[in-house]
Amino acid sequence: MYEEYRNRCKIMQKTYKNNPELYNKYKIIEEMLEIPNCFLNMPISTAINIFVDLGYTKEDARMEYIKVTELKNIV
Repeated sequence: MYEEYRNRCKIMQKTYKNNPELYNKYKIIEEMLEIPNCFLNMPISTAINIFVDLGYTKEDARMEYIKVTELKNIV
C-alpha cells in the first residue's frame, strides 16, 4: 500500500544524497513506512508533514492521510 510513498522517499534520498541532514530525514521516513498502518501511530500533524515532505501539497497531504487511514484500508 505504501509503495508510492516509498518510491517518493527514494527519489528524495537521491536528491539529497549530499545533504546528510535531509538524507537521514528521508531514511527515517523510509523506515517508518515499513511499519504497517504507521500513519495510525502518529499525530495527524506529523503524518501530514510526512506527506508534505514527500512532495504533496498541504491539501493533497490531507487527502492522502484520509486515504491511508480509512477503515477499509486498515483491515
